[in-house]
Amino acid sequence: MSGDFIFVGDVGRPDLLESAAGQVGAMEESAKVLYDSLRETEGLPDFLQVLPAHGAGSACGKALGAIPTSVMGYERKFNGAFHEALTASREEFVESILTGQPEPPVYFARMKRDNRAGQALLPDGKLPAPARYGEGDLVEFINGDQGVVLDLRFDKQDFIANHLKGSLYAPLRGTEFLEVVGSFVEDEKTPILLLVNKADEVEQAVRELVRIGYDSIAGWMPVAEALASAAPTEAIATIATSDLPATLEQKPGFVLDVRKASEFQEGHMEGAKQIAHTRLAKHLDELPREETIYVHCRSGMRAAKSAALLVREGFDVVHVDGSSDALLGNSCSMCS
Repeated sequence: MSGDFIFVGDVGRPDLLESAAGQVGAMEESAKVLYDSLRETEGLPDFLQVLPAHGAGSACGKALGAIPTSVMGYERKFNGAFHEALTASREEFVESILTGQPEPPVYFARMKRDNRAGQALLPDGKLPAPARYGEGDLVEFINGDQGVVLDLRFDKQDFIANHLKGSLYAPLRGTEFLEVVGSFVEDEKTPILLLVNKADEVEQAVRELVRIGYDSIAGWMPVAEALASAAPTEAIATIATSDLPATLEQKPGFVLDVRKASEFQEGHMEGAKQIAHTRLAKHLDELPREETIYVHCRSGMRAAKSAALLVREGFDVVHVDGSSDALLGNSCSMCS
């Protein structure tokens, strides 16, 4: 059971104490320890199974595989970071492992704190049981302006076209749900209202929220019922990625690229501002309130989540939807 040490396709991140928790000077020394630890596994047999704590989609590495288990012999050959630790110098490994790591979600800092101090116990050892809201409860929750509404729908176009005013887009699939909540809802004690696709999603969502310290879940409601209520709704302006250059010529604005820094470095629009969507809530003061913000990513999904946050915070936003290939290819004279 390799925890955060050896993954399928990658190894653990030695930068998080510094990049997420602010412990200055920790990453290089941690990378050296990681190098030594990986080399100490050389005596373990090739047939030994590797059962890691994370898989594809996790921000705990650069290249985590989608297959849940592996064996040591396979990882030694095909896991790039592991292979490098066994064949390269310590200096080469340290430089490589610290390059291109994805920006850690905001909640990683709290995660480090809670892992050390211990998570608060649940009352009676039971999961929170949020109330089933009706229209009156919904309107009262929204008017109270003290909580956050999470829309758990899968389809981003559905959300962009119509959602409760001020709600966040947090699709309940893979790591996306907790990534949004942990990155955009700063205070774990903020009351949360869940808008679900169907009732059997409530327990899953509650269980996942509790795992990262969010246990103030006030209630839940089917999203279709919420949209049909008297609560105010809104849509977010959207354009296709391929239309962005022409749109900017007609209506200039501020281009926000919410991809990872490593993606941005591979190619981006000239003059675009890069802030990974998982770090966006911490950098809102870097964005202009007097300009239209065109927010894009690689497919439109991260841009949709970011657009919902920005609209909630009062920015004028256009969601740029679709593959960035059309934007960042040779046909774009505004890209570099």
